[in-house]
Amino acid sequence: MKIVEVVHASSVKVEALDFKSFLSFEKKERSEKITKKMVKKIAKQLKLNYSESEILFAKKIMTAYLKDRIV
Repeated sequence: MKIVEVVHASSVKVEALDFKSFLSFEKKERSEKITKKMVKKIAKQLKLNYSESEILFAKKIMTAYLKDRIV
């Protein structure tokens, strides 16, 4: 059983997801390949529920984002 904390909407802070906070890489260098295992580990750290298709989609999005940033 999970413990749930109820909060008011006004106390919740919404921010855009910043991939740099999860992965460190130098610009113009080949970054480490993103694996499903890495994405699952991040999801577990954030205590998120996920399916295999969602992990695959997140992996593709992160790979495309980082590929664009490096080039």
